[in-house]
Amino acid sequence: MRMRAAIIDYGVGNVGSVSQALLRAGVKPRVTSAAQDIAQADFLVLPGVGEFSTAMKALDGAGLTDVLRMAIRDEEKPVLGICLGMQLFASESEESPGVRGLGLLEGTVRRLPADKGTVPNTGWMDVRATNRSGIDGCYYFSHSYYYDSPPDQVIALSDGQRCFPACLRWKNIIGCQFHPEKSQTSGELFLAWFLTVVRSRHPLP
Repeated sequence: MRMRAAIIDYGVGNVGSVSQALLRAGVKPRVTSAAQDIAQADFLVLPGVGEFSTAMKALDGAGLTDVLRMAIRDEEKPVLGICLGMQLFASESEESPGVRGLGLLEGTVRRLPADKGTVPNTGWMDVRATNRSGIDGCYYFSHSYYYDSPPDQVIALSDGQRCFPACLRWKNIIGCQFHPEKSQTSGELFLAWFLTVVRSRHPLP
């Protein structure tokens, strides 16, 4: 039996590329904004491109904010947040003062310091795992903000002049600042690791 994956479609994110990446990883996802699909999925993927407040307004407008909080926080459904999608796990972002995020992880989204590189940070960067996940590699980034997270949530850091959390994990929640769907071999290895984590929570017959 294949795992059921739901890619959250709220008009803010490259769902097509993410869908193709999961297909290559052996999972046939459903791109959806339906609460029923989210409830029935074995895991969720929350992509995101753009600005924090625009994304939260889109989630609210689609009636998905409380649906996602219930599925992820209350039901502990595994979820992968990609780029802005990961930042939406925070309660707040310096990008959009006064706008409340999903509030699923501790920490604050902050603007990248301009004294250690250009902003936005776009291109390939090495990533170093801080645990035994084995997700070290070279990944594609495109962002102006980063998740300033407590150390116990950080499982990988950018490895270069500018150091910031590249991947977070807390219980059933995983987030990556990079784009695995654009990161070629490293992205494929990362998604394979993520699916292993999901299967460990939802063993297949």
